[in-house]
Amino acid sequence: MGRKTVWLGEAGQGSRMKLVVNAYMSVLIEGVAEALELAGRLGIDDVQLADAIEGGPLDAPIAVKEAVLPFHRFHTADGRGVDTVLGPEMRSTGEVMGLDDSFPRAFAKAQIAAGNALPLRGRVFISVRDADKPGAAELAARLSKLGFEIVATSGTAELFRSRGVPCQTVFKVAEGRPHIVDKLIDREIDLVFNTTSGKKAIEDSYSIRRQTLMHGIPYFTALTSCRAAVAAIEALHQGPLTVKPLQEYHPGEPGQRVPVT
Repeated sequence: MGRKTVWLGEAGQGSRMKLVVNAYMSVLIEGVAEALELAGRLGIDDVQLADAIEGGPLDAPIAVKEAVLPFHRFHTADGRGVDTVLGPEMRSTGEVMGLDDSFPRAFAKAQIAAGNALPLRGRVFISVRDADKPGAAELAARLSKLGFEIVATSGTAELFRSRGVPCQTVFKVAEGRPHIVDKLIDREIDLVFNTTSGKKAIEDSYSIRRQTLMHGIPYFTALTSCRAAVAAIEALHQGPLTVKPLQEYHPGEPGQRVPVT
């Protein structure tokens, strides 16, 4: 990103995002001018903002908002459980927030609050579209160094092994048994990375996502969130999470209230 680029998300008049921002900063953002003022109040310049996006240090605490999406409660008209692939019709029942001094740890807290707590060990199943395989191989290598066992179907497993990443091969559903869905049901998998594109590929991997959901296994369906999850697991290996009240992030006079516009 450019060093003078400011990225803003929408926070409409009825948006719950305002409540998250209010909890974090005790102010509400209404447009670019106030967003820049907010950065100024935190003492963040454009270089620091860019460093934060690129994984560098940031003095101010990081807040990560996560949607709570109870897919297990919803079914299609024919009684089939809904898919966990995100679409335009969001059925979020709320949002949670993780707050910490680094993005990976804030992300880990947000996942815990959303009921998607990240494991520190175990087996991770990785099934990604072709365009994501190079990035997935790098994530698999990082997880392997943390002691995770990597599991993938034949094509992906071959790629991982060619990159020096130990990987177990598992059958696709149509290839025989025990296949990956069997292993999910038997709780032999602790984490799932599943990215896909195209109608047929999405339909073929539906059973994987559904069983992952129904058995409470943490899962991520985009390479960007997979990267965030791996960074968070690495951070958790460096030490346990800590908590502190919001007042310690934003100290002020006792009883002081920040005006909300």
